[in-house]
Amino acid sequence: MDGRNSFVSIPRGLRDIMPTEAEGRRLIENKLRKVFESWGYREIITPTFEFFDNLSSEAGRIIEEEMFKFFDRDGSLLALRPEMTIPIARVVSQRMQNSRFSRLYYSANVFREEPAQRGQQREFYQVGLEFIGGKGAYADAEVIGVLIESLQAVGLKDFQVGIGQVDFFKGVLEGTGMSSKSIKDIQSLLVEKDMVELEQIISQSSISSKDKSKIIEILSLCGGEDIIEKVKPYANNARSKGALENLSNLYEFLKSYSLEEFITFDFGIVRNFEYYTGVVFEVYVPNLGFPLGAGGRYDKLISEFGIDKPACGFALGLERLHICLNEQGVLKKQEGRRVLVFSTQDLNKMFLAAKTLRDKGFQVESVLELSSFEDCCSLAQEAVRWVINADNAPKSVEIFDFQTNLKKVSSLSAIEGEMV
Repeated sequence: MDGRNSFVSIPRGLRDIMPTEAEGRRLIENKLRKVFESWGYREIITPTFEFFDNLSSEAGRIIEEEMFKFFDRDGSLLALRPEMTIPIARVVSQRMQNSRFSRLYYSANVFREEPAQRGQQREFYQVGLEFIGGKGAYADAEVIGVLIESLQAVGLKDFQVGIGQVDFFKGVLEGTGMSSKSIKDIQSLLVEKDMVELEQIISQSSISSKDKSKIIEILSLCGGEDIIEKVKPYANNARSKGALENLSNLYEFLKSYSLEEFITFDFGIVRNFEYYTGVVFEVYVPNLGFPLGAGGRYDKLISEFGIDKPACGFALGLERLHICLNEQGVLKKQEGRRVLVFSTQDLNKMFLAAKTLRDKGFQVESVLELSSFEDCCSLAQEAVRWVINADNAPKSVEIFDFQTNLKKVSSLSAIEGEMV
């Protein structure tokens, strides 16, 4: 590749989003916003980069290593946001201290230096929300309820929400007498899904053989409501017992929303953020290969910025959601309102017809030179459904429909009824 070609390329892990995909994503985003706002959530926008120390405070080692870092002119270390929960926690602590409850949502790009995954490169987009101030199972149920309603609203047909409990697993590990360092190592290995190293650490620890077996067994426990009963014998202290009670209560609230068919309990879920303190969850869709979205409770994070407030939230990967909806045949080509208008004789008549159609809500492209019908058909983009000859406007216009491959004539005043 010569120097000129290198100049016009873009860095690894970034990509251009072309109009058809951009339109599809905007449609999805608008439907999600509508659901969030119907539950009382309001949009918040935070800076794309912040002080590294702010963003790394509770993110955990893995996320910290994945951040894009750079220096400001004054020598301050900055970083691009790797996710949205920590920036929002900072804003709540600095500027929303007096609000008892804050329901906030966002749609933003985030950045991580990590190997490309399906629907997630080094820059990717997240749409999500945070319920600040809500505590307990009822608040968790609201967040998961909004998540499921959002996925239904965009038309996703086949998905499950896997729910785990950080406190349950931490409680079990603490009950074995394992050191804090070993507990942290186990959590990191679970996030990395390194089961070989994980089993090695557990086998080399000084805890009893019974406890070693118990830890391995818990990680494979997954199922419906009955799994909570099955896992009770593993709860060996108040922390793990309290976590199970929280899950039972959460399930009852979700049943009151009639959402139990979407729920699976999975005690192997461990999110890659150290700030989670209770319920954690992930959204699974067949054949995607990665979670579509995830979230959980983080009751200690905001206190790192100065005030103490419980919170719970989730984020969905917008690219991954777009992929899933396409594969499930939900996203149809955005057509039906796009029009190309031309004239072979008089551009003023073309302008008149174009304005009339825009006033009626159509998306209108004008051909700004006298042109033939054949030329205009070759100009029409994929998303254009109709080509209109305005030579005799407003008395009549000639309409060609790409969908039916038919021509018809209408007056300009009655054209909307002909374009269905």
